[in-house]
Order: sequence, then structure tokens, then C-alpha cells
Amino acid sequence: MSSKPKTSRRQTPAEDLVFHATVGFDGIVRLPREVRERYGIKRGDRLSITATASCIRVQTLDQSIKAAQEYFRSFAPGRCLSEELIAERRREAEAQEREFQRDSRMGHTAALPPKRPS
Repeated sequence: MSSKPKTSRRQTPAEDLVFHATVGFDGIVRLPREVRERYGIKRGDRLSITATASCIRVQTLDQSIKAAQEYFRSFAPGRCLSEELIAERRREAEAQEREFQRDSRMGHTAALPPKRPS
């Protein structure tokens, strides 16, 4: 016996689409075609499901990443912390390289730590 989830749709005044769905066999909820097309969701795509005290939110992985980036961007507006970190690491690697070259010229044989990929 196949229990196919049912969906229906209505338009809210704020122009958000609201869909109603029925939970089917084994907890399966079918995303309506219109939602899949609107957000480019294809079979096998991974989704992020967030359960809060008041709601359940389903997002594409790209939407979740974008939301996280926007959240963390609020801590340092106008700055790209990842680029700053990469630049800092490059400066440290260059300083290590200069120190190694200086020690090599002076006859010291200390090993240089392996380089990290940039």
C-alpha cells in the first residue's frame, strides 16, 4: 500500500508561498514541484532542516551557507576575515622562510617545518 504525501498551495498577502503537505510513510514529505523548481532543488540534493521552538525551516545547502556567512559578516562589517587570516598565514610562512635562509647562511641545520598549501 503506497501512502503518497499530499500537498496544497495558497498565496499569502506578503507574496510568500505557503504549501501544505502530508507526512507519508516513513516520515517522507514530498516537496511540491513548484518549490523544487523555484529553488533549483533536484533529486539527491542535500537540504538543511532547522527545528526551532516555533517552526521547522527547510533550506538548500547554499541558502544555509549564505545565511551563516551573513551572520558572521555582522561581527566584522566591511572586512573579510578569511582573507585576513590567509594573509596573516602567508606573512608567517614568509618570515619562517627568511629565518630558515638566514640560519642556513650561518651554518645552522635546523629543519624547516613542512610548507602548508596556500
